[in-house]
Amino acid sequence: MTAFLLLRAIRRFLEQQTSRFAFDPGTEDDSQAPKVFDWDLPFPDPANPEGISYPYICVRPARGADREDAAPADAPAALSSTVDIEFVFGICRRGTDAGCESLTEGYELLNLMEHVRTSLFRQYILDGKFAIEKPYEWEISWEQPPDYWIGKAKSTWAVQSIMPILEEVHLFD
Repeated sequence: MTAFLLLRAIRRFLEQQTSRFAFDPGTEDDSQAPKVFDWDLPFPDPANPEGISYPYICVRPARGADREDAAPADAPAALSSTVDIEFVFGICRRGTDAGCESLTEGYELLNLMEHVRTSLFRQYILDGKFAIEKPYEWEISWEQPPDYWIGKAKSTWAVQSIMPILEEVHLFD
Protein backbone atom coordinates (compact mmCIF):
# COMPACT_ATOMS: atom_id res chain seq x y z
CA MET A 1 0.00 0.00 0.00
CA THR A 2 2.93 2.37 0.65
CA ALA A 3 4.10 2.34 -2.99
CA PHE A 4 0.53 3.04 -4.09
CA LEU A 5 0.27 6.03 -1.77
CA LEU A 6 3.68 7.30 -2.92
CA LEU A 7 2.63 7.03 -6.57
CA ARG A 8 -0.51 9.06 -5.91
CA ALA A 9 1.36 11.65 -3.84
CA ILE A 10 3.93 12.21 -6.60
CA ARG A 11 1.22 12.48 -9.27
CA ARG A 12 -0.72 15.07 -7.25
CA PHE A 13 2.46 17.02 -6.49
CA LEU A 14 3.57 17.08 -10.14
CA GLU A 15 0.11 18.10 -11.35
CA GLN A 16 0.28 21.08 -9.02
CA GLN A 17 3.91 21.94 -9.83
CA THR A 18 3.48 21.77 -13.62
CA SER A 19 0.05 23.41 -13.86
CA ARG A 20 1.64 26.73 -14.86
CA PHE A 21 3.87 25.26 -17.52
CA ALA A 22 2.71 26.03 -21.04
CA PHE A 23 4.00 24.29 -24.15
CA ASP A 24 3.17 25.31 -27.68
CA PRO A 25 2.10 22.11 -29.46
CA GLY A 26 2.67 23.71 -32.87
CA THR A 27 -1.02 23.91 -33.73
CA GLU A 28 -3.60 26.64 -33.52
CA ASP A 29 -4.79 25.20 -30.20
CA ASP A 30 -3.96 26.95 -26.96
CA SER A 31 -0.78 26.12 -25.14
CA GLN A 32 -0.94 23.06 -22.93
CA ALA A 33 0.34 22.20 -19.48
CA PRO A 34 1.75 18.68 -19.08
CA LYS A 35 -0.68 15.96 -18.06
CA VAL A 36 0.49 13.58 -15.36
CA PHE A 37 -0.47 9.89 -15.50
CA ASP A 38 0.00 6.90 -13.23
CA TRP A 39 1.98 4.11 -14.93
CA ASP A 40 1.52 4.93 -18.62
CA LEU A 41 -0.42 6.93 -21.17
CA PRO A 42 -4.10 6.03 -21.38
CA PHE A 43 -5.18 3.83 -24.25
CA PRO A 44 -5.91 5.92 -27.35
CA ASP A 45 -9.52 6.56 -28.23
CA PRO A 46 -10.26 4.59 -31.45
CA ALA A 47 -12.46 7.48 -32.59
CA ASN A 48 -9.56 9.92 -32.13
CA PRO A 49 -6.21 8.15 -32.63
CA GLU A 50 -4.38 11.49 -32.76
CA GLY A 51 -5.76 12.47 -29.36
CA ILE A 52 -2.74 11.36 -27.30
CA SER A 53 -2.03 13.86 -24.56
CA TYR A 54 1.18 15.82 -25.12
CA PRO A 55 3.10 17.00 -23.22
CA TYR A 56 2.94 14.33 -20.55
CA ILE A 57 4.66 12.83 -17.53
CA CYS A 58 4.12 9.18 -16.60
CA VAL A 59 4.94 8.18 -13.02
CA ARG A 60 5.81 4.49 -12.61
CA PRO A 61 6.79 2.47 -9.57
CA ALA A 62 9.74 0.33 -10.66
CA ARG A 63 10.98 -1.62 -7.63
CA GLY A 64 11.12 -1.61 -3.88
CA ALA A 65 13.49 -2.85 -1.20
CA ASP A 66 13.58 -3.30 2.54
CA ARG A 67 16.97 -2.17 3.76
CA GLU A 68 17.13 -2.95 7.43
CA ASP A 69 20.91 -2.61 7.64
CA ALA A 70 20.97 0.67 5.68
CA ALA A 71 18.84 2.66 8.11
CA PRO A 72 20.71 5.03 10.44
CA ALA A 73 21.05 3.74 14.01
CA ASP A 74 18.71 6.42 15.38
CA ALA A 75 16.03 5.85 12.70
CA PRO A 76 13.10 3.63 13.55
CA ALA A 77 12.69 0.41 11.59
CA ALA A 78 9.58 1.97 10.07
CA LEU A 79 11.75 4.16 7.85
CA SER A 80 13.98 1.51 6.34
CA SER A 81 12.38 0.76 2.96
CA THR A 82 12.80 2.36 -0.44
CA VAL A 83 10.68 2.59 -3.57
CA ASP A 84 12.21 3.43 -6.95
CA ILE A 85 10.00 5.61 -9.13
CA GLU A 86 10.60 6.15 -12.84
CA PHE A 87 9.34 9.11 -14.82
CA VAL A 88 8.73 9.20 -18.57
CA PHE A 89 8.40 12.65 -20.15
CA GLY A 90 7.06 13.28 -23.65
CA ILE A 91 6.69 16.31 -25.89
CA CYS A 92 5.33 16.39 -29.44
CA ARG A 93 5.38 19.03 -32.17
CA ARG A 94 2.45 19.06 -34.56
CA GLY A 95 1.35 21.54 -37.19
CA THR A 96 3.34 23.69 -39.58
CA ASP A 97 6.64 23.16 -37.75
CA ALA A 98 6.24 19.37 -37.57
CA GLY A 99 8.96 17.43 -39.33
CA CYS A 100 11.45 20.30 -39.37
CA GLU A 101 14.88 19.91 -37.83
CA SER A 102 14.41 21.88 -34.65
CA LEU A 103 15.75 21.37 -31.17
CA THR A 104 13.06 23.55 -29.59
CA GLU A 105 11.23 20.51 -28.24
CA GLY A 106 14.49 19.17 -26.83
CA TYR A 107 14.91 22.37 -24.84
CA GLU A 108 11.27 22.22 -23.73
CA LEU A 109 11.73 18.62 -22.63
CA LEU A 110 14.94 19.42 -20.74
CA ASN A 111 13.26 22.40 -19.08
CA LEU A 112 10.31 20.25 -17.95
CA MET A 113 12.59 17.50 -16.63
CA GLU A 114 14.71 20.02 -14.73
CA HIS A 115 11.62 21.69 -13.29
CA VAL A 116 10.36 18.34 -11.98
CA ARG A 117 13.76 17.50 -10.46
CA THR A 118 14.18 20.84 -8.71
CA SER A 119 10.57 20.82 -7.48
CA LEU A 120 10.96 17.37 -5.94
CA PHE A 121 14.21 18.24 -4.17
CA ARG A 122 12.93 21.62 -2.96
CA GLN A 123 9.92 19.92 -1.39
CA TYR A 124 12.04 16.91 -0.29
CA ILE A 125 9.22 15.25 1.69
CA LEU A 126 5.79 14.57 0.16
CA ASP A 127 2.65 14.10 2.25
CA GLY A 128 4.80 14.20 5.38
CA LYS A 129 6.01 10.62 4.88
CA PHE A 130 7.90 10.12 1.60
CA ALA A 131 11.47 11.48 1.32
CA ILE A 132 13.32 11.65 -1.99
CA GLU A 133 16.94 10.47 -1.91
CA LYS A 134 19.96 10.99 -4.13
CA PRO A 135 20.95 10.01 -6.72
CA TYR A 136 18.29 11.27 -9.09
CA GLU A 137 19.18 10.12 -12.61
CA TRP A 138 17.81 11.35 -15.91
CA GLU A 139 18.44 10.62 -19.55
CA ILE A 140 17.45 11.96 -22.96
CA SER A 141 18.43 9.72 -25.82
CA TRP A 142 19.79 11.50 -28.87
CA GLU A 143 17.83 9.11 -31.09
CA GLN A 144 14.28 10.43 -31.04
CA PRO A 145 11.31 9.69 -33.31
CA PRO A 146 10.42 12.57 -35.67
CA ASP A 147 8.36 15.31 -34.00
CA TYR A 148 8.66 13.66 -30.57
CA TRP A 149 11.06 14.10 -27.67
CA ILE A 150 11.08 11.52 -24.88
CA GLY A 151 13.08 11.64 -21.64
CA LYS A 152 13.36 9.38 -18.61
CA ALA A 153 14.30 9.87 -14.97
CA LYS A 154 14.77 7.60 -11.95
CA SER A 155 14.29 8.51 -8.32
CA THR A 156 14.52 6.67 -5.01
CA TRP A 157 12.21 7.37 -2.09
CA ALA A 158 12.53 6.46 1.59
CA VAL A 159 9.20 5.13 2.78
CA GLN A 160 7.78 3.57 5.90
CA SER A 161 8.21 -0.16 6.14
CA ILE A 162 6.04 -2.74 7.80
CA MET A 163 6.30 -2.69 11.57
CA PRO A 164 6.46 -6.10 13.23
CA ILE A 165 3.61 -6.94 15.57
CA LEU A 166 5.03 -8.27 18.78
CA GLU A 167 2.56 -10.26 20.77
CA GLU A 168 2.61 -10.10 24.52
CA VAL A 169 4.54 -13.00 26.01
CA HIS A 170 3.81 -14.26 29.52
CA LEU A 171 6.90 -15.96 30.90
CA PHE A 172 5.48 -17.04 34.26
CA ASP A 173 2.00 -18.32 33.38
